[in-house]
Amino acid sequence: VYGPVTLLALELEATAGLSQDAIGRIRVAATRLLPKIRDPYNGEELGRSRSPVRAVYDMLTNPHYGLGYDPARIFDLVELRAARVLHSGVGVTFDHLLTDQVSAREAVRLALQPALADMQIYNGKVSIRQEGPKEDRTLLFSPINVIPGTLRINFGFRSVGDPDGVKVVTLDPDSLSERSVVHPVSAARPTELKIYGMHPDFAQDFARVRWQQRKAGRLVAQFSVRGESRLARAGERVGLSWPTFGWGDAARLVAVEETEDGWDLTLDRPVPDIDGGIRWTQLRKADGTVIGPLAMTKSGPRKITLPDDPGIALHVLGGGQEPTHVAIGKGQNFLLDLTVDTVEMDGPGRGKITARLYLPDAYEGTMFEGLAT
Repeated sequence: VYGPVTLLALELEATAGLSQDAIGRIRVAATRLLPKIRDPYNGEELGRSRSPVRAVYDMLTNPHYGLGYDPARIFDLVELRAARVLHSGVGVTFDHLLTDQVSAREAVRLALQPALADMQIYNGKVSIRQEGPKEDRTLLFSPINVIPGTLRINFGFRSVGDPDGVKVVTLDPDSLSERSVVHPVSAARPTELKIYGMHPDFAQDFARVRWQQRKAGRLVAQFSVRGESRLARAGERVGLSWPTFGWGDAARLVAVEETEDGWDLTLDRPVPDIDGGIRWTQLRKADGTVIGPLAMTKSGPRKITLPDDPGIALHVLGGGQEPTHVAIGKGQNFLLDLTVDTVEMDGPGRGKITARLYLPDAYEGTMFEGLAT
């Protein structure tokens, strides 16, 4: 009826036409035939598949009902194959038929959400952003590589009337009627998620994961880094090591010099020797706010060296403006395990990272525990 995109054509005899309700009662058992993830696209060699990733590959490369893209140009094929194997090992499937016209981006989202995954662009190629346990941190951020003054840590607290659970709605594979589960079962105001491509047997685990993330993942960190090295990817597990600053001696700035080692700051008082901790400094800006802690080394009796530009205007004693005040103390590092949410440009050569608390416990005891990467 519609060339190579027809799934089913029926011819029925009726005296007065068929109502929409009657048409809706037609049930068909069908098996999805999809191409293999390879270059070039081969629409002749098809195989039975319930894989979310193979469905995405077909959506973006099929020349008839998809976007017809060249696989080698658009996909990171190695990552796509790895994601397919990972999902297959856990038993994740996508069993939904898109009956309405949707954008390709929305179709991809619908296909991958049963696998706790989504599409992302990295190095100019489409790859898979996979949730789940992460065995290793890929990057560590600290005052050494975070641009001074950019770190913000926010905590979200529950308010009266907030959702108290998660409700997942799926479709029964036989009747196509909606089925739903709620976690926790006592929830009176759950958030509703429609995951029509997911098998109903997995819905309880999905609801549990999402509720654990919402309940415990209330810490959000945001900071900027310079882009001369590899930036983090969305979905990666990273570490944020940051010192809790203990106030020590204070001094005023006498001279500033940029050197090969960084920025030399000469003070009006001797630099103290600090044992039993990491030495840090904080600088008071002209408006009274503080920037830091900044990593430093003692490079002379009255001199400290910062490894990078502190990012604020520095004023010296006797320069016609109140000099920059410098505090030197020691600190003990705390380490946050984070999962990267977004990475975006924050000016020339800079990237802004937003990340949430990494919560491996959210997956424990569920099928998604097997999505470890």
